Amino acid sequence: MWSFPRLLMANRDSLVLACLTLLIAAGICFPDPWLWESLDYLCFYKPNFHFLQDALRDGRVPLWNPYVGLGRPFLADLQSAVFYPPLYFICLGQGIGLFLLVWSHCHLGALGMRALGRALGIGSIQSVFMTLCFLGSGIITARWFSGQILYACGICYLPALFGCAAHTGAAWSYRRIGLHALLLALQFLCGHPQVFWISCLGQGVFIMARSIRWPLKDSFSSATKALAQFGASCLWMLSLVAMVLLPFLELVTQGNRVGATRDFANYGRMDWNAFKSLYTNLSGSYNVSWEMNLYIGSLVTLLGILGLFQFKDPNIRGFWGVLLIAFLVGVGDHSPLFGFFFDYLPGFSSFRLHARACMLIGFVFICTAGLWLSQPHPWLRNVLRRRLSRLPGVPQVVMTLILLQAVFLIYANWRMRSPYSFVAWEQVSPEFPAQWIVVETLRNQGLMEQGQPPPRVCVPPIAVLQNSAMIHHYSTFDAYTSLFLNRPWVYLHSVLGLEPPTLLNTSVSSRIYHYGPIPYPDLAFAAGLDPKSGRLDLAVNPSPRAFVVYASRVVGGSVEIQRELRTNSDIHKCSLVERPLELALPEYSTNSFTEASIRRFEPNSMFLDVDAMENGLLVLAETWYPGWKAEIDGKIVPMIPANSWMRAVPLPAGNHQVRVFFHQNYLAEGLMISLASAGLLLLVGLMGRARSSKYPAL
Repeated sequence: MWSFPRLLMANRDSLVLACLTLLIAAGICFPDPWLWESLDYLCFYKPNFHFLQDALRDGRVPLWNPYVGLGRPFLADLQSAVFYPPLYFICLGQGIGLFLLVWSHCHLGALGMRALGRALGIGSIQSVFMTLCFLGSGIITARWFSGQILYACGICYLPALFGCAAHTGAAWSYRRIGLHALLLALQFLCGHPQVFWISCLGQGVFIMARSIRWPLKDSFSSATKALAQFGASCLWMLSLVAMVLLPFLELVTQGNRVGATRDFANYGRMDWNAFKSLYTNLSGSYNVSWEMNLYIGSLVTLLGILGLFQFKDPNIRGFWGVLLIAFLVGVGDHSPLFGFFFDYLPGFSSFRLHARACMLIGFVFICTAGLWLSQPHPWLRNVLRRRLSRLPGVPQVVMTLILLQAVFLIYANWRMRSPYSFVAWEQVSPEFPAQWIVVETLRNQGLMEQGQPPPRVCVPPIAVLQNSAMIHHYSTFDAYTSLFLNRPWVYLHSVLGLEPPTLLNTSVSSRIYHYGPIPYPDLAFAAGLDPKSGRLDLAVNPSPRAFVVYASRVVGGSVEIQRELRTNSDIHKCSLVERPLELALPEYSTNSFTEASIRRFEPNSMFLDVDAMENGLLVLAETWYPGWKAEIDGKIVPMIPANSWMRAVPLPAGNHQVRVFFHQNYLAEGLMISLASAGLLLLVGLMGRARSSKYPAL
């Protein structure tokens, strides 16, 4: 029978890791400025978490977000991380929820580092050293401090994934391949496609490079076998995440990153000076961007470099490959292979900020430092024996290094914390006074009644954060998101004769706000902030949110329609469409438009009462997207794009009750694939456990 002291001793290593990660997580979350006061958390994650919690509380699936960007998919956006299980810690509240999210991923990183240490033949105390270096490095903490919450969560999967990669090439094991697929799937569901892409690229190169040996025939055979196992894990992973991958791929085709350019792919490359962050705090305030922060400390950098010279170890050869690919990708067009990568490396042209790939450099140095501490070079031992009468044991040396490294990391993280905060970056407090002026004004005017469309306002981000509309339940044409829908994106700029941003395309051009408090007459604005007086002006006779127009004209594609709209085409007299309607309408009608009554509004649907004088086109000043449908007199028909970005549906004459609703394409099909793949994974795991219990290890 187990006694409590014996139980503690049996689980000593696990308790040490739990306590270590608890302290690290507390150090990340609670010192001032707190994690929930960080830049990207306030601008992006907090509003998204709030929207998700609202959906859970209302008992609805969060398919569509009507509050930002004139409306956009929510579940289909991978960065929303709706299918990532640990995200739901946020339901416990902002403080405790974020702490548990951080602690769980720090602990995951620690467990993964222990598993990677075993795969590389590294001792347990050296693995603790690697864990401390990894979790306390700028590779992760700079991302936490800047508020890139789920990006940091994704990085925490690196050790476990490389531990799985180190086992590829062994005998085929569906249980091991399934575990690798599960970890890949969870990292993908974290909601940051680029960190997943960088991780997979690093693993693939690691597997190939560690297979290099003489004769080359054996090397090719070993690499082929290992890559086949990695490929099987990747395919299994794709089927596990199909429920979000398929909708996300549709979103990508509708996003504003459709046309990749070399300037876009080169934006945010690694600066040469930023490589110094590997071993130094630089000078003055921490003046290296969190995207380029690689800090691991001079001690680990030196030990890592020494470890890289143990060429006989196949894992060292693998890490050399990772080091090289991370450097070549990270430096952008400073590399002679930039053009080759842009043309032939899958995924390279789809992302910017390739400096992020350099996080693998710091990760490699941490791993090779651990390898060197486990197997230091014989000449060093001989030198120490000649100079010291008594050679200290490896545990004592590593413990000393752990204490030194802990001091270095605490100091470095203390220095980088404040410069990466929201206040330091934006030079303003996150308590925007204008936010409450907007909300109170809209409430006093009766514009925020439950069941009615969220009132649309025009307020620049210097006064109110774009995505805060998701918290306070009004609507805005702006957003802070990695994928803006292309139709409204192009419309918002072209109608005003502006060139849309090409590199910083996460929000609309700030020049839009110079065109007055209500720059667009057709967007059904309720209010706008006057850029000159700073006063919130209410709209006078705003355009209707839903209306029936009795004439339409086929103009062609979205670009041609936007050209027509710039010439002051009146969309309330004649709607501009891209193809002939099933219900033919004239190009001119003597009847003026008829406003439709919105009986009830919900994020995923809308109910309207419509009285059409004759056959017409019901137009909603809401963003069109594949999957929006309308039910008219019991008949369901897909909605079409009108006026470049609006939703529309042909409507026969008479009184109608119309239900407009959003059905996320490919969600059901993807969910079936994911459930089948998860069932197969569970079956493989149970079979492996049954086999292990039947044939216990001797």
